[in-house]
Amino acid sequence: MSKERPPPPTGTHELKHRFHTWGFIFLFGFMLPAMAIHALFFDAERGGGLLAVLAILGAPLAWWLFREARVRIQVSPRGISIRPLWGEEETFPWGAVRAVSYGSTSRSLLLEVDGAGASPIRVSLMRENVATLARFVLDRVPSDRIEGEARTLFRLE
Repeated sequence: MSKERPPPPTGTHELKHRFHTWGFIFLFGFMLPAMAIHALFFDAERGGGLLAVLAILGAPLAWWLFREARVRIQVSPRGISIRPLWGEEETFPWGAVRAVSYGSTSRSLLLEVDGAGASPIRVSLMRENVATLARFVLDRVPSDRIEGEARTLFRLE
């Protein structure tokens, strides 16, 4: 018995990060490193210790996540729009999607698009509304353009 897909969504949907992602960024990217730097350099009575060093070493992960979270991605029946950290917003129709793949290491979808100098669009699975993106991809992108592990993720195999 085959299961029918629900109809594709309507309207524009933003794929943004959840509150806990921003909490992680704030805590590990700013608060703990600031406390560690204070303990290491400004509090002579307390040694900085291993915890302070680990807090400083963990900060680059939070900074990378902050950079990734600042990228704005929207999906609609017309296509996918991305506004990178630096640069102008670009919109690509669903027909411009050449390939959809999945990176298990980064836990993100990679959408390769046609366009003048267009770089692939990376969508972390930690974002909200990824299910909406999946429904648009299944409805608007030919299934032969969905590759590798993405086929399993989209339950095409």
